[in-house]
Amino acid sequence: MQGPYEKKILDACARTGEPIPEKIQNRPVLLPGLEFYLQAWQELGYDRPLGFGVGPIPTASFRSYVHDMDMDDDDAERFHFIVREVDNFFVGHANKKDT
Repeated sequence: MQGPYEKKILDACARTGEPIPEKIQNRPVLLPGLEFYLQAWQELGYDRPLGFGVGPIPTASFRSYVHDMDMDDDDAERFHFIVREVDNFFVGHANKKDT
């Protein structure tokens, strides 16, 4: 799937004859069905507490999302595990201090 910024860059490369940036050429590709989890993580990210760094998505937000999506227990457990793992990675990376 191509985002609006990527499309602009690709159009500019085609227009100017510049090579396509390596980050676009070698971008990660999600397996079918995983887009749901990425989109949910992005949406739930708006619920993060504001403070002196990036905090995790609140558990209550997960519960609300699961309820709104009418997930059964197995789907809810899988959803929570996958999205929490992505969020843990993101929070750790965002709060990493340069040393």
